[in-house]
Amino acid sequence: MKHLNKFTTVFSLALALSFLLTACANHEQFVQTATTDDYTQDLNPPYVDILWMVSDRSTMNGALPSLLPEYTSFFKRLDGTAQSYQMAFASADMQIRPAQLRPIGSNGKPLIKETRSNNTVEDRAAYFKDILNRYINLSTGGEERGLESVIAILNGPFVPRPNVPLVVVFISDAFDISQGVPSGVDPVDYYEQKLLALKGGNRNLIRVYSINYKPLLPGETVNPSTRCAWEINANVDTRPQSLERYFKLAKRFAVDLPNPDAVTGTLCKPFASQIDVTGLRMKEFAKRFSLKARPKTGTLQVTVFLAGSDTIYDTKWTYDAATNEVVFDTAPPEGSNIRISYFPG
Repeated sequence: MKHLNKFTTVFSLALALSFLLTACANHEQFVQTATTDDYTQDLNPPYVDILWMVSDRSTMNGALPSLLPEYTSFFKRLDGTAQSYQMAFASADMQIRPAQLRPIGSNGKPLIKETRSNNTVEDRAAYFKDILNRYINLSTGGEERGLESVIAILNGPFVPRPNVPLVVVFISDAFDISQGVPSGVDPVDYYEQKLLALKGGNRNLIRVYSINYKPLLPGETVNPSTRCAWEINANVDTRPQSLERYFKLAKRFAVDLPNPDAVTGTLCKPFASQIDVTGLRMKEFAKRFSLKARPKTGTLQVTVFLAGSDTIYDTKWTYDAATNEVVFDTAPPEGSNIRISYFPG
């Protein structure tokens, strides 16, 4: 019996050591692959939703050489200001495939680009280049109804996140003839109110940019630097009052900027430096925080530290799997640091 006890003791020690080593190995694996997302509660946070309305008519093929280099410049600036963003492409088409995001991915769903920590600026620029190459000159209606399309999409497939700043960029070589505007109502007034309604009337949460042809100045001629897409008899030259819809809407949301004209740019010249997502402010403190990756079940750890200290703020939270967000019952206080750790699934 003594020999049996001795054997049992040795076996138990060996088994315990095995469990310990396994636990250490698992712990080391967690440390090596765990993800931590840090956020600071602020009314000017690094979140933004961006919707690009890019005319996809065949004439825009000529503008591709001007458009593509701008995305690398844009992403370099965006990475310095936004830790969390989602963006997508809208079309001006409201005839053949109305109110649809473009293009559709291999899974049958529209492509919506989100922040991904393992993607470089060049990766994201290449991604958008691929989208533009596939996006323009698809089967589309001949009418330019960009304002109408954007409102329909923002109320459908690309829903802006609550209290998160929204940036809309119109890129086209044509004028807008959006329909559905009540008789006697100015179209710009109408769509301005539609945008405001999406953000509870808070202008500080909306910015609009218009990149298009501009009227030729005295002495200017039709050439690649002025008319890089539709060259001869471009419809914006024949109906400038309709072209002004995009420009006017952009300026409606730029009245408080140092240079309101900066929200309008010329299609055939560099414009990325003009698209600035800073300075947009939230209406109230955030309760929802997007994660950079999807967590494994049961691995989420959320800690809120009060501003400038190691004091932990006690607050309840839940995980919304549909949106991949941590949602607090009560918004963490101003200046607090939200630390979310998890094991990516």
